[in-house]
Amino acid sequence: MELKTGFDNNGPAWIGRGRFSRTGGTLYFLGRVLKKAQSAAGNFLDAASGEAYWVSGVKQNEQNRLFGNQPVAVDAAVLVGYLQFIGRKTLPKAHYRVVEVLPTSTAYNHLQENQTL
Repeated sequence: MELKTGFDNNGPAWIGRGRFSRTGGTLYFLGRVLKKAQSAAGNFLDAASGEAYWVSGVKQNEQNRLFGNQPVAVDAAVLVGYLQFIGRKTLPKAHYRVVEVLPTSTAYNHLQENQTL
């Protein structure tokens, strides 16, 4: 996932475990509720802030950003699986940083998604 809004194609990016709604139109990740969008800026919009995000599956060739060259944050909880997927024993420090992503509760997501603006 890469934040597009306000970063001129060089925003923060993350690799981690999200959860899609049954229909696939909503993604829950990093405490955000992201709705599928058809905008030029990104393919998902944050339901609360309106920020645009580019969301994609991880790439075996490690091209996990749409644009930009900033390091990609990798959730420590998925690090072993990601390393196996890309066929590495360690991550190149120039391209990645390992972070702790705290899971967000479904109840919190439901409240955020259904709040009155």
